[in-house]
Amino acid sequence: MTKSKATKTEASTEAVDVALATIPNSPYISTDVVVSSMEVADEMGLGTFDIPQIKVPSAEAGVWATLGVDGQKVHTDTFEGIILAMNPRERGWWAVDYDSRSAEDSVKPACQSMDGKTGFGIREPLPSDDVVATEASCKTCKWAEFGSDRKTGRGQDCSQTGMALVLLPGQAIPHLVRIPASSAKAIVTYTVDLLSSGKKMTQVVTRFGLTDEKNAAGQRYCGVTLEVARATTPDETALVVAAMPQARDLLLRRE
Repeated sequence: MTKSKATKTEASTEAVDVALATIPNSPYISTDVVVSSMEVADEMGLGTFDIPQIKVPSAEAGVWATLGVDGQKVHTDTFEGIILAMNPRERGWWAVDYDSRSAEDSVKPACQSMDGKTGFGIREPLPSDDVVATEASCKTCKWAEFGSDRKTGRGQDCSQTGMALVLLPGQAIPHLVRIPASSAKAIVTYTVDLLSSGKKMTQVVTRFGLTDEKNAAGQRYCGVTLEVARATTPDETALVVAAMPQARDLLLRRE
């Protein structure tokens, strides 16, 4: 008997296209799948630094890098999603200055505040082994003072950002969008405009855009814009209501 030739089936893995169930007439993943995925994330103790993030691009890049409905990375001027939760006042301070940070240094801040009022962590650039994490008032912290920025000597060294957990079409867990302090006014304006029309962020699909801006020193940066793309459907609204409690817990969980 002729011995058959070995195949590569056992040594390789074929790509399998598994499509998750979506809400009827909607690009968003079904409520059961989203809620189940967030429950697993909660059981694993995942925080905002663990989930996928969408970063505001540099002025040179000028476009968002996000995921399409098929899960493939796309670069686009705008993207749309449902905001499940938002925290406009998060603060983070890193012991290593921006230019000197390694990839490991950049993961989590040494001190963090979830309400912009009270921080918890270590606030020394070169902490010794006997330094322990403590609470401190952001209002009186030296790193929150204007002029404390170790890079420019002008702004605050402790960065203040808005955080939004945004559910994208075709994704089972929300992505974190960090909105810099320079675009804080856009968040407030968008929120007030929605409230004035009797709506909330969770009742609409939001379109995130970019503008070309300059700071006082003439340096270009990307500003963030938010606008209503459309109202959510009844089934999408039911998804938001079911996922919101876990989204809020995730967003406000201290790392």
